[in-house]
Amino acid sequence: SYNYSIEPHRSEPIPDASGDISFHGHYPFSNLWEGNIAQNIVIDHYWGPSGPYNTLFSNRAELWGIIMTTSALKETDKQNFVGSETTNTELVHGLYILTGTDHFEYGNNILGNILPPGTTDLPDNSYYLDEAPDFWGEFMEWPSVGIPVELGTGNIPARMRYESGQNYTICPDSIITDIDEPANTLSDLRIWPNPAISYLNISVPGSNSTISISLYNLLGKTEYSCIIKNNFNEPITIPLDHVRRGIYLVTFVDDKTTITRKLIVTK
Repeated sequence: SYNYSIEPHRSEPIPDASGDISFHGHYPFSNLWEGNIAQNIVIDHYWGPSGPYNTLFSNRAELWGIIMTTSALKETDKQNFVGSETTNTELVHGLYILTGTDHFEYGNNILGNILPPGTTDLPDNSYYLDEAPDFWGEFMEWPSVGIPVELGTGNIPARMRYESGQNYTICPDSIITDIDEPANTLSDLRIWPNPAISYLNISVPGSNSTISISLYNLLGKTEYSCIIKNNFNEPITIPLDHVRRGIYLVTFVDDKTTITRKLIVTK
């Protein structure tokens, strides 16, 4: 939300027709795009239809417009278009093309034409915020895209920052300069004998955590599993009498680390 995007590009014909905001198939559903100023909003069917209830609220498309492509198989249905703008008056730009069925539309300003006709000023400010975000200018209109705001006149902080050539992004939180890596309590883990015949010894010196131990065959079937709690002063012995000869994977999982070891069982 509240992003500014320019200069779309793709390698196919009409290079600048790529979608800054794009639903590209794989059935994305119930997503919200809010308050963005982009160049093209594209819902295509390259990987199949999109799922229902994706919502475009208070977005502006400044180049080709808002375009849904056709599909001979299954088209995208039940999308929500609220408070959208298209502003480019060049030939075949500023488009608003919807395919599919059962879409919800309200207060979209398409080159000065309100679609659907008769819809009034938007009563909504946001679909996920109770008030303007912290980075919003004190005297800026919010939302700044969509009626009753005059077509193409509203601005957003991301665009203002870009046009000023100064800070392109803003981070109100403290800057993280490093990340403490959690101690690897399994780094000194040892298993023996390997190859094993009837038992396997496990040693995790210095560990006082709870560890889950599992033995898998190469088909992914669990041959043995247990949970050991705070008991690593002495080696742990796992019986292998019921395990057939072959190659196995032993996994060790605690609250910070997962380690896998290869085990060969001979009889």
